[in-house]
Amino acid sequence: LVLDGVARVERKGAGVLARLGVGQTFGEIALLARTPRTASVLAEGTTTVLGVTRKAMAAVAQRFPPLERIVQAVYRDRLLAQLIPSGSSFSSLDPSQRHALFSRFVPCAVPAATPVLREGQEGPGFFVIVSGRVAVWRKTLNLQREDVATLGPGEYFGEISLLYEMPCVATVEALEPLTYFALR
Repeated sequence: LVLDGVARVERKGAGVLARLGVGQTFGEIALLARTPRTASVLAEGTTTVLGVTRKAMAAVAQRFPPLERIVQAVYRDRLLAQLIPSGSSFSSLDPSQRHALFSRFVPCAVPAATPVLREGQEGPGFFVIVSGRVAVWRKTLNLQREDVATLGPGEYFGEISLLYEMPCVATVEALEPLTYFALR
């Protein structure tokens, strides 16, 4: 939590992602998904922050069990609202409907080279990428790999098999450590 000053959020290869001021937070993705941090946060001049470790959060949550659910709900809604495009079908939902839907998304993380979906298998759900990148590919008629796309933060996959109740039309594999929200 930034108490005073400005903090700059950067990711190697992506440059400056954001500048955070008083009252803004960072680190919640790593805290909630229990993953390594996906970006670096640097103070711009004199900056005061309040940090809460995963261990401290767990200790407080043990004494006050609803805390973890509250924190997860707040950040899940905020992150999904930022990640899902404003012109998507979710934008037609009112805030209470969006909250009810977003509460069903679960934060997940997998290491690089892990398949999240496999072509031909039943689609397990809808996925929104928080950090990392995935390769989307399928097999051609002569069983060669055909690259379809590379997706990154804010992009999604799995909607075809979910909407049409059909097997996955492509394999989706993490190219680097991947953090995402899953709607099963």
